[in-house]
Amino acid sequence: SCDHFRSVEYMAESINSDSFIARPCVNCALICNPDDSRRNEFIIMGEGCPRNASGSYVVETNSEAPFGKRLRNVRRRNTSFF
Repeated sequence: SCDHFRSVEYMAESINSDSFIARPCVNCALICNPDDSRRNEFIIMGEGCPRNASGSYVVETNSEAPFGKRLRNVRRRNTSFF
């Protein structure tokens, strides 16, 4: 579920972390659902979000700090993850 008050904590954690991995989503008008047809596409959200990023994304978080769920074998390379 969404916790807009926690967004400040997410942003603070994202400053020194690439842990908030976002996937493109569909149906974001009602509820964010990951777009499985684009399952290999990722971007970093928060402080590390690329300036040229656009569209709707969904980020899964942990229920307590650290909130970011870093994915194994995912490294930053320009604006994409592979």
